[in-house]
Amino acid sequence: METSTIEIKNCEKIATSFELGGVQGFIPLFTRVYLETPNGKSTEKPIAVTPPLNTTAAIIKTSPFNHYHGLLYYETFLNYKNVDSSELETLIERLQFSYKVYDCKDKAVEIKEYDNFKKIESKKLLYFTKIIDIL
Repeated sequence: METSTIEIKNCEKIATSFELGGVQGFIPLFTRVYLETPNGKSTEKPIAVTPPLNTTAAIIKTSPFNHYHGLLYYETFLNYKNVDSSELETLIERLQFSYKVYDCKDKAVEIKEYDNFKKIESKKLLYFTKIIDIL
């Protein structure tokens, strides 16, 4: 998969949200979103993180923030300790990703696929990433 691109016209600020469905067998842990600006600087702290006690790894729609025509970088972590190894690939295929970016008029663009994922076997974790380029 490749980086997705969204064109934002006449808006200095955007908002974002993330939802994950089809998590049968997985334990959703959290999602973090970072912003990297065109001058190469990235936010040291995430601009959004799954709230405490949220068991879906969702990002509730954020407050508007300046996008600087940068990159949004999403990281989502799931635990698969309760998943039988013979079912893991099938269950990963059933996951439903929904990344949304809202312009200043609250119009959303939705992207439904992730870019990459890694399996961290020693911790029984799945690590999914998505990059959205804001033009």
